[in-house]
Amino acid sequence: MANNISVGQAGEATACEYLRHRGFRILDTNWHCRYGEVDIVAQHGSDIVFVEVKTRRMLDTGHPLEALNPHKLRRMRQVAFEWRQAHPQVAGTTRIDAIGIYAPIGREPRIQHVDNLLI
Repeated sequence: MANNISVGQAGEATACEYLRHRGFRILDTNWHCRYGEVDIVAQHGSDIVFVEVKTRRMLDTGHPLEALNPHKLRRMRQVAFEWRQAHPQVAGTTRIDAIGIYAPIGREPRIQHVDNLLI
């Protein structure tokens, strides 16, 4: 379990760096509420972006983004709503993105960013 946590934390750090490099401003990370957690909240232009990050060292269980399902997307919507309620001073349009990171040991990670998931 600890290994999965460290892989996840490394993936989230990689995702933050990737987003910053593309002009996103990180507002929050690992924000929790009664519905769950959002990995990254960022601002990109006029959008407030809620980002789910999935990281895998191996693809034997599938691509990282395959872990997103309708239940997870529903939870993300609920968490995004709660974050917006808790931060009324932050203006912008809500958007949900996902970042899948394939990071085999000893190789550069491959990042796939899917923006504006249909929810």
